Amino acid sequence: MRQQELLGFNQEPGTRNQKPIDCLGMTFPNDEERRKHFLGLLREGLQELRERLSVPFTSLEDTYHRMKSLQHWPLGADEQIHDLARRITEAARSSDHKPGTRKQELLGLYKDEVGFPHGSDEDILALSDPPYYTACPNPWIGDFIAHWSNEQRGLKSEQNTDSLSSQSYHREPFAADVSEGKNDPIYNAHSYHTKVPHKAIMRYILHYTEPGDVVFDGFCGTGMTGVAAQMCGDKSVVESLGYRVDKNGIIYSRQDAGSTQDAGSTQDAGSTQDAGSTTEWKAISKLGARRAILNDLSPAATFIAYNYNTPVDVRAFEREAKRILNEVEEECGWMYETLHVEPASSRLISALEFTPCDPFQATEAVFRKDNLPHIQVPGATYFITFRTHNFRILSPEARTLALNAARHWDNQRWKLFSAVVMPDHVHIIAKPLPKHDEQCWDLSEILHSIKSFSANEINKLEGKTGIPVWQTESYDRVIRDAHELATKLAYIHHNPVKADLAKKAEEYAWRYVARELITAGWKPAPLGRINYTVWSDVFVCPECTREVIFWEAAVDKAAGKVHDEFPCPHCGAILTKRRMERAWVTKYDSAIQQTIRQAKQTPVLINYTVELASSKLKRYEKTPDAFDLALIEKIEQMEIPYWFPTDAIPRGDKTDEPLRIGITHVHHFYTKRNLWVLGAIRSKISIPQVLLMFNSQLINISRLNRYRPEVSFPYNPLSGTLYLGSQISEANVFTAYENKIKRLSKAFAELSGQSLIFTESTENVEIYNATFDYIFTDPPFGG
Repeated sequence: MRQQELLGFNQEPGTRNQKPIDCLGMTFPNDEERRKHFLGLLREGLQELRERLSVPFTSLEDTYHRMKSLQHWPLGADEQIHDLARRITEAARSSDHKPGTRKQELLGLYKDEVGFPHGSDEDILALSDPPYYTACPNPWIGDFIAHWSNEQRGLKSEQNTDSLSSQSYHREPFAADVSEGKNDPIYNAHSYHTKVPHKAIMRYILHYTEPGDVVFDGFCGTGMTGVAAQMCGDKSVVESLGYRVDKNGIIYSRQDAGSTQDAGSTQDAGSTQDAGSTTEWKAISKLGARRAILNDLSPAATFIAYNYNTPVDVRAFEREAKRILNEVEEECGWMYETLHVEPASSRLISALEFTPCDPFQATEAVFRKDNLPHIQVPGATYFITFRTHNFRILSPEARTLALNAARHWDNQRWKLFSAVVMPDHVHIIAKPLPKHDEQCWDLSEILHSIKSFSANEINKLEGKTGIPVWQTESYDRVIRDAHELATKLAYIHHNPVKADLAKKAEEYAWRYVARELITAGWKPAPLGRINYTVWSDVFVCPECTREVIFWEAAVDKAAGKVHDEFPCPHCGAILTKRRMERAWVTKYDSAIQQTIRQAKQTPVLINYTVELASSKLKRYEKTPDAFDLALIEKIEQMEIPYWFPTDAIPRGDKTDEPLRIGITHVHHFYTKRNLWVLGAIRSKISIPQVLLMFNSQLINISRLNRYRPEVSFPYNPLSGTLYLGSQISEANVFTAYENKIKRLSKAFAELSGQSLIFTESTENVEIYNATFDYIFTDPPFGG
């Protein structure tokens, strides 16, 4: 799917206003017809730009005449057009002097100069909702100003009897300290690094403007000035700022005895005084929404501003957002599953005659190394895996032959506790039995017998001769303790379900569970839902050159602290992060078709929730087990079937840190699991409010999210940076968005106004005399 197809908002019936609406003096049957009409005009304007400016730059005069001829893009008076042509000429000539540069196209120079996004026309159209919001300069600014001016004249004529409105305009400079908390549903709905609380801006707007006045913010960010302009008409919000509002909508500010100004204004339109108090309340403004025109150079910022300043059907948003999450979780929820394993019960251990075993401490252990290492310990129980040759797929009949061959030696050469035959591999839990001379049967002999017999029978079944069925080698691991035994039993039980071979494990025909397990009351471990997975950096000890997992060596889990110095777990050398080099992994990235080298991280902790028999949900933590590691490896080996961005990260002020550790493209900021789920969610989004929800969590569920156990809040990226900590928290995408739906719904319920929003450089905004009543400006840092 192409990116522009993902941007299109083909909204379902009910998500837009279906009633007749008026816009710029025109009436449309519904909101969608309004959007179609103005999208058509915007398309014509974009096409005109290409037709007139898609030529090589030649001269100032040619540039001036071409821009003056534009019909859909009012660029102001001749003087303004000539100034813009001059700046484009200077930029072109400056570029011509750079070695290796080609003659520049006029359209590109124009876009660079005015801050016109370089996206394709289709991308701009798909993101826009004209005439209220354009992801480019807005050609309807003049129309809105004229329309609002007519409305304002009518409003002021109605207010002529009001003592406050009838006075000539006069405001003293606003000189009060403004401090607003950030614990507000609107403020917290979307995290953005430079957002200003709208209630702080309201104080300025109330001080300097009247209802219906036009407020302009050329560096609008997330559009809080537009929200503030809306909220000036909400009595309860105005009163929450400490003002009083009377029945006529007059707003009063408290003037304590001896003060000349407070956090409101100093208009002398009228005053009241509390009985028996020196507190005086002075009329400073009038209740009523203001008009807002918002602009920013960033399309991401103006898109957020658009969602904050557009009426929203909250129920439709919730319904659509939940539908998408439910559908994707049904498809991808298995990626966040983990086993909730309790150690095997004493009854089960007794029934299986299981003996815990550390093979490296066993005095009778026999070590053998073929392609894989093997350890044989008398009386040990093993978890065994062997695979088909060249991933040969076994037919159902072949799987039956393989399972029968594994069961053939049960209670003769080994005790078989559990087994499953998958289409291309076999898992077994078994314990070799003693021979007559009390020595145990050799595990390799048993496996060779099973493989040889089943291979001959499978080839006979399929009419083949001498064709390998199994790989020569097998993987076998001594099961150390009761917890690992329970984990391996559960892993085998759930394997067919995790591979989508059966809805329930019991329905899969090619699995075996020993009668002793059933008699002992064994039940498979339930599946929990992962809340987050902690990943740790891996380093290399400079003394012994073995890998050091930072989490295991340097972190005091009980105290939640990281030691500056710590011993190497292998050789005991005293280490610090500075003394160690990173461990690296090299792998092929199919998304960019390149081999990449990245700093190594490994999963070290899983926090998960499981539903207990009492139907209560309870949180647990665990070290990733074989099930978890196999799940991660499975995801790593699969191809993501959805589009996701793969843009290269440019060198810049904040990008050295990720580039230094091999994060070279934007998708590297995500684990493959989260990237997959994000791609699936994005592919289903069709309304802008759900897209707002989507991008509101992209930083929090990335690898920038630091693991900070001492902080209760789950999302902790280091603000204003691209820093990846030595311990990161891979958050569950579904949990993140389930919580965000609630926050956004609460914010949308408080918003109802509509502002004019566009995307370009403020330097080039067309401003005529007496156009704006008030300009609120909070330029970017360094501006």
